[in-house]
Amino acid sequence: PRCMANLSQIGKGLKMYAMDHEDRFPSSFLDLTNYAGNPKLYVCGNSGHLPGAMSNVNEWTDYAYVSGLTEADPSASVVVFCLPENHKGVGANVLYMDGSVTWSQTPDFIALTSTPSLFFGTTNLNQLAEIQKRAKIIRATKQIK
Repeated sequence: PRCMANLSQIGKGLKMYAMDHEDRFPSSFLDLTNYAGNPKLYVCGNSGHLPGAMSNVNEWTDYAYVSGLTEADPSASVVVFCLPENHKGVGANVLYMDGSVTWSQTPDFIALTSTPSLFFGTTNLNQLAEIQKRAKIIRATKQIK
């Protein structure tokens, strides 16, 4: 439950950031300091990891962030996700553009993250190509134990 709550709070921070920045989401979690600045938000409660300093949140967070998105992108686009390894390989929590957070069993999560039309919430090939040009997944290189 804490993982889902964290993703929900991060989602609210992302929306507030976008309101202040012409509907663009931040380039990384580091830019969210003024909107969702509690380091505990960036650690999955199931991982056993500890939060670090917000000044290097992108290096230790348990969550992967899809940068380059805007409020104009499809509401079913994945914005932030936890990794199955934080949930004993059973599944992962996913935050979508519309602010919803869902649990995905590992097979569904793998399908979601490996199928661009599902990941970015559109089957429109032009829209999909445009999003893929600017979207980038940011994932931490280490966690703090």
